[in-house]
Amino acid sequence: MAVRANIIEIYEISNNKKKISLIIKHYSYWDGILEACIGNMIEDILDEIRYNRRAAFGDLGVRVQTSGTGNQTESIGINEVMLEKAFEDCDFSGGLLKDTDDSDKYIRAANTIKNIRQDLVTFNRQFKLLNDEEKQEVRDYITGKLSIDDLCEKWDVVDTTAYKKIERLVAVVKDETLKVMERRRK
Repeated sequence: MAVRANIIEIYEISNNKKKISLIIKHYSYWDGILEACIGNMIEDILDEIRYNRRAAFGDLGVRVQTSGTGNQTESIGINEVMLEKAFEDCDFSGGLLKDTDDSDKYIRAANTIKNIRQDLVTFNRQFKLLNDEEKQEVRDYITGKLSIDDLCEKWDVVDTTAYKKIERLVAVVKDETLKVMERRRK
């Protein structure tokens, strides 16, 4: 679970082969992982902004009655929506991060998330190189729905043959993904 929490940082520093391994390892979970990471970063950003703004005004942590003309809940909701859009578009212009401690960290993370999404699309596109049955078998294998034993039974072969065949199919997807990623990142 700790790896999933740090997946953005791990992905950012990984080479393309390691990135493909991460895509396969976490294939079933990417949507949830990215959604959770973005949600956690938005929460961190909002907390930093609130803390830094209070600190700038010399807040000692004691809540004092204000004029009541502002709607803090509405403001937080608007900021959340704007930050979600910023992560989606990879665009933090307009001072969205100006009161954070390390805006570059969030911008790097957003760019990494954008790259992950792009790499996932590339990876999924390579399944088109396989026939329909092979596509399903590879997807089921990398998501853990099919084991080598299941494939042995399905293909009526011994385990070494099944392993070689499925790994050959996975290699087609991995190799083509790697080619595209290397062209894109030159």
